[in-house]
Amino acid sequence: MTPPAPALDPRDAGWPGAELVGPGLDDLGAGRATVPALLVAILRPRLERLGVSIPACPGLPRELELALYAALGADGEPDPYGRDDALLRRVDRYARALEAEVGRRLRASASPAAGTPAGPAASASVSPSTSAATTPTASPDGAD
Repeated sequence: MTPPAPALDPRDAGWPGAELVGPGLDDLGAGRATVPALLVAILRPRLERLGVSIPACPGLPRELELALYAALGADGEPDPYGRDDALLRRVDRYARALEAEVGRRLRASASPAAGTPAGPAASASVSPSTSAATTPTASPDGAD
């Protein structure tokens, strides 16, 4: 069995969108349905597949994207649709950066040099603590 890749910090400030994901995780944990919390809730399935532990927030509405749009409008955003789209693209870039980093770590932990064979049993975990932060030198898409 292949050991899990080293834990990642989902609040890593070096990734695009981390300035939204970190506060979103905190707000969900505190039961607040803020714009960052709604963004993280929208990405919940994707982030959880990557091993990020997402706090439960039972008070969230069913239609998360509509709630995000409404929250942006309530905040006085002159173009809530445009802002909604920009924020969703930003947190998508975060998820892509996390996917790339998890993939890199899995490949590194499964390499023959590491003494473990590559295979489907490889897994990665992401710790919500801030003590294990790792900052990539560049985002996978070359921006930011």
